[in-house]
Amino acid sequence: MPNDSQYNTRIVQPEKEKNDRKSEISTLANILKKKENRYQGKLARRRDEIKILKEKSYELALKKKALEERIQKANESLESKTETVDLSLVEETINQLDDGITFSDSDGSENSIFKEEEELHHLILGNHKRKEKINADKEKIFNEKQKLIYQNEARQQHLKSTPTIDTNSFNEDEENELHELYERLVNKESEIEKTNKEIDELISNNNQIKEKVESEYENKMNKISKLSDEITEVDQLVIDIHKIKDSIMSLNEELSQIEHSKKKAQRQNGLISVSINVFQKEKEELEKRGIEAERKLKLLEDKEKQLKERRRKFNEENSLCELNQNSISEKKSEIEQIESNIIKYENKIESTNEEIARQSDIVDKLLLEASSNRADSRIQYFQNILNNDNDSEFNSGKQNFSSDVDI
Repeated sequence: MPNDSQYNTRIVQPEKEKNDRKSEISTLANILKKKENRYQGKLARRRDEIKILKEKSYELALKKKALEERIQKANESLESKTETVDLSLVEETINQLDDGITFSDSDGSENSIFKEEEELHHLILGNHKRKEKINADKEKIFNEKQKLIYQNEARQQHLKSTPTIDTNSFNEDEENELHELYERLVNKESEIEKTNKEIDELISNNNQIKEKVESEYENKMNKISKLSDEITEVDQLVIDIHKIKDSIMSLNEELSQIEHSKKKAQRQNGLISVSINVFQKEKEELEKRGIEAERKLKLLEDKEKQLKERRRKFNEENSLCELNQNSISEKKSEIEQIESNIIKYENKIESTNEEIARQSDIVDKLLLEASSNRADSRIQYFQNILNNDNDSEFNSGKQNFSSDVDI
């Protein structure tokens, strides 16, 4: 016959495991809250970035309209002139402004931002659902814990109140049958421990996959922040280009005024030579300014090439980010499948715990019946129970449990 203390320790083991599971669920709930707060902050930052991009595109459109009005005025004032250098420069500035508008307000960037917002929204909804499941599991575990405590206390009081059993009054057959029942219970408990270990391994794998997904998402957000910084640099360069183009326009207006003064000087008698010298000096200064303007234009062209190269790199990195997003969605589906398997295993553990409680009640009944004075009739009743009902039910339960574990 096994000792009562050993039996009680084996009953208390599921209670300890449920306490550990409860602590794990609470830590998972805290992690989900932190993730939700972080995702909401990122979503707010992305919305602010979208607003800034729209404001910049609106400013560029206004600048384009202002330049078109200047071009119309220049065409009206320069209809009789043959030089078209200034008009070509202004047309180049308009084309650059068009490129800046399309670059800042492209459909691809906005679509990618809206996709990221939708994904963050889905993640937040998933976190809410997981919180609800965790709270429900907490309540179940607490109720089961209270039941086990009450049952354990009742058993201990019952064992203390029952008188000692004279082993000489039992037959060897009865002792063997009780040993077999106890060994079956021990085997079932060992199988439950194996399933618990498998569930712990699944939980650890799930946590590793979640950490990988989070690291990939953080890398992606860092890349997006770097690209936004580069976009701000591009906008600053566009502003510098507009300033230089405005200075070129002012120089062209000064040149037209000088030519008008030249015509007046030619009409005047006696001041032609003086006006020619003045004009030559002013022309030399204008040539110097023109050389300087050409040098600045070369610098602007070099910067424009750099901007095109950065834009190409931005498109390449955007395509890589989309590929990473697809891999993240696949890993999320795998995580959800693992979580469903964990829930199935937990349901199986609950069913096996109920089976253990039922078998322990049977053993208690047998011990009470064995302690009575009518030993022969009790032994016959015990044999009938084992032969007819309990063996078939116990064996069928054991086969179902072993098949579930194999699955």
